[in-house]
Amino acid sequence: MALTEKEIRGIAVATADEVIARQRELELDSLMLHSTVYIHGSPGIVVNEAVAKSSPCRCFEYEPGKKLCFSKGIVGALSDEQEEIYCPSVEELKSPGLEKRLKSWMGAVTICKAEIKTIPEGEKLEPWLSCMGRELAAQNSPMLTKEILKLETRLPLELVEINAELREDIRLNGIQEPIEIRVREDGSQIVWDGLNRLAIAVELNLETVPVIFRKM
Repeated sequence: MALTEKEIRGIAVATADEVIARQRELELDSLMLHSTVYIHGSPGIVVNEAVAKSSPCRCFEYEPGKKLCFSKGIVGALSDEQEEIYCPSVEELKSPGLEKRLKSWMGAVTICKAEIKTIPEGEKLEPWLSCMGRELAAQNSPMLTKEILKLETRLPLELVEINAELREDIRLNGIQEPIEIRVREDGSQIVWDGLNRLAIAVELNLETVPVIFRKM
């Protein structure tokens, strides 16, 4: 049976203590909890106002000019208005790994918000969690390099100028940021972003590379 918005809020309140305790170890599992508020859009759900007003906010910039701020006592990312109310101080945190996860998470949020848009209120939670789980599971999926080369590319690969510094980094550490493949409505695919990384993978004879699929 589908949960109502009131029941969702009740779940958020019941799990607030756990969220607060784990806030300093923010990973994708707790991000899934935070993502539930996006079913109805921002702002976050305030479950402990006193704690929220007295605790510093933790903000992560996942893209230039784009950030997400979280606070103890609030489930979900804060809106701009909530930041003014509930952020007596701000911790600007830098973590390349977390920035990548947040970027991927926000990409999944965008896709899933569009996917559940026409679903009636009160019936969105299960499709939302299913969509988020599917999209996040698709992140960094390995794909055979030779199979990627069969796809259309946004720019002919032979025209891509390889970045020497990036090549050395990939030689030592592998490809850390997935290659983005866009999927059209007819199911056809095109390599959209990461052509430099793909060209380097070919040059280094990498058998597989991480990819992420996005709708056009």
